[in-house]
Amino acid sequence: MNAKRALLAATLACVTPLAMATSAHAVDIEYEYGRLTATEGCFDYGVQGNDLLNSGMGCFERYGDIFRVWARNMVDGSPRLHWINEQKDSNGVWVKKREGVVYGEWFRNSWVYLNKNFYENSTYPNDAGGQGSRIKFQYYDSAGWTSYHTVLNDA
Repeated sequence: MNAKRALLAATLACVTPLAMATSAHAVDIEYEYGRLTATEGCFDYGVQGNDLLNSGMGCFERYGDIFRVWARNMVDGSPRLHWINEQKDSNGVWVKKREGVVYGEWFRNSWVYLNKNFYENSTYPNDAGGQGSRIKFQYYDSAGWTSYHTVLNDA
């Protein structure tokens, strides 16, 4: 019986700090559908899907913190934009503060937008205790995920 208790105590001693360290940086993912809009196009930073003939695109506009997703006529696979908001902490290290997904297909050849609210890059102190805010985003449809694009939120 004492051997079992000792093994359990040793296991908990090893696992608990790891769990606490991991959970300290975990964020809830914000899953949202964009709102249909008649305004077409990307007005700041955009990323084209992997299939240049059929994929849609995803965009981030720094002024207003707006994400846009375009579901092209031939796009399949529930087009979406995955984003991560990172902020610098008081030591100048980038830490993940928010993360989300914007779903973009209402119907073929439609544009949607989603307005968010992020710290500006120049704000001090930010939510992490430092100065600096950036957005990393990537587009997805049936052709797969694009690579991440990183933008300082300085508009």
